[in-house]
Amino acid sequence: MALVKTILPPAAPDTRYLKTEMESLHDQFGPSWAPPRYTTALNAEARRSWLASGHSLFQLTASRVVEEVDVNLFRTTADATRIWNLERKLATIREPHSRRVTEPTPTGAQTGSIYSCSAAHGYSGCTLAWRQGATISYVLILGKGPSALNPGVAEGLVPRVLPLQLQVAKHILANCDMSDGVLKQAA
Repeated sequence: MALVKTILPPAAPDTRYLKTEMESLHDQFGPSWAPPRYTTALNAEARRSWLASGHSLFQLTASRVVEEVDVNLFRTTADATRIWNLERKLATIREPHSRRVTEPTPTGAQTGSIYSCSAAHGYSGCTLAWRQGATISYVLILGKGPSALNPGVAEGLVPRVLPLQLQVAKHILANCDMSDGVLKQAA
């Protein structure tokens, strides 16, 4: 858990820090609405390889938009790759009562990143996700209403997610040793 807290950013530009929360193994399981063939595989892999996860929340000043930074640690790079591939397959299935828009991955994002926007149940948001060694990380921008699906708004969010992605990526490199494929805290 201490390593997750070290990786999560303590602040985000033009935001007010809300909280940092550690996550449980149950938080890593597939959603109940997904087909069992995906959730069964994802849940088994998470049980076998998950170490720790957590997220920090920041509120944009002068708005109801929230930025969330989420970091998930797995035993090995191979474990994180398997989880990443399962999550990518699951992401192709539309959540009930939601609308998803896949945007081009922003220029300057970590290699292999995925960027998408969606709306459901009165909120909308955009997510930049990537795998880095034995970690899987996300930067989410969430707000009320369907505005994030408007291409102009979604494009306007990119300048907010890229600096956070870079900050988290640097914290991972500085605090994690994955030289042999096994996640260890750097000395």
